[in-house]
Amino acid sequence: MSMASCYNLKSRPPEYWVADDGSVKKIRHVEMFEDHLRSFKGL
Repeated sequence: MSMASCYNLKSRPPEYWVADDGSVKKIRHVEMFEDHLRSFKGL
C-alpha cells in the first residue's frame, strides 16, 4: 500500500492482515470512484 497511487484514477486495492494463526482480516476496502472524488471536496 505504501507504493499505491490513484494515477489515472486507478483505484487502490483492498488490504488484508494475515495473523500468525492463519486467520485473515480485511483492514482496508477497495477504493471506489466515489472514494476518490471525496478527496476533492472543498477545492
